[in-house]
Amino acid sequence: MMKYLPAISLGLSVILGVLAFFVLRTGSDDTKRSGSAPVREVAAAAPVQTVSVLVVREAIDAGALVLPEAIETRDWPSDLVPEGALMSMRDLKAPNGEFRFAQAALLPGEPLIATKIADTPLRRMLSRDIPEGFRAVSISVTNVTNVAGFVLPGDRVDLIAYISVPGKTGPEAYRPRPLMEDVLVLGVDQYMGTDVQGAVPASLVTFALEPGDAHEITAAARESRIGLALIGLAEIEARAEEGDEETKIPTVPRAAPVVRPPASAGQRLAPPPISRPETTQVKVVHGASVTTVTAPVEEEPAPADLMRGAGQ
Repeated sequence: MMKYLPAISLGLSVILGVLAFFVLRTGSDDTKRSGSAPVREVAAAAPVQTVSVLVVREAIDAGALVLPEAIETRDWPSDLVPEGALMSMRDLKAPNGEFRFAQAALLPGEPLIATKIADTPLRRMLSRDIPEGFRAVSISVTNVTNVAGFVLPGDRVDLIAYISVPGKTGPEAYRPRPLMEDVLVLGVDQYMGTDVQGAVPASLVTFALEPGDAHEITAAARESRIGLALIGLAEIEARAEEGDEETKIPTVPRAAPVVRPPASAGQRLAPPPISRPETTQVKVVHGASVTTVTAPVEEEPAPADLMRGAGQ
């Protein structure tokens, strides 16, 4: 009997192995037929913590009011909220109850940050209006040399120096010397806007000049009075259509001169009468306010008075 034990053990092992094989195969077939996958234990993900913040819904230009219709409330991951993000529509208003102003361009989808809005409008800086490679230079002017105040920011002018001639009087007491042509006006006194029509009396005019020209104009202003000759809009548009920045401003065609009989010795022909309105509407700029007033039109000074005023 003992000699058959190894054979019996081997036979039982084979039988048990065959039974295990059929059991595993049957379970696999049942799984395939039922279409279900083996159940695995999965750890539940931790919920994302969010907080409500104000988000820009529509693009807002720099300097514009930040109104509620352009802003929306959105849930934002707590760990991704930028510093200074606003969370309530009440934050859109200043203490005086007025809506705040955008200090930079706001794009859709970005959280609204406190540093990007302010209680007052965006402060305009002259340095932003200076063309690259130019310098801002201011010179003193009068109503006579400043075209009676009709030179405004955005205009273009020619600069003329009136040099005193020793020993001469009357119209010959000053000699005009052209300095520069087609100079851009950046500001009048402390006003830089281009939305004012009419005359703005000023004592200072600021120009955009290349560094070398800035030195020349500054030196000339110390020795003589600088006069401005306003360039017409039609001439500026004609030059822009040509598209040649290197050429000088084209000459505007002028009407044929009027031929008059020569005056006798010791006599001067009186200038023809000019029809002038008695009053005119003038917009006056004082700080940030603009008002319209009715002012009388003064008589045009004689040429000798113009030259005398330029030298004062």
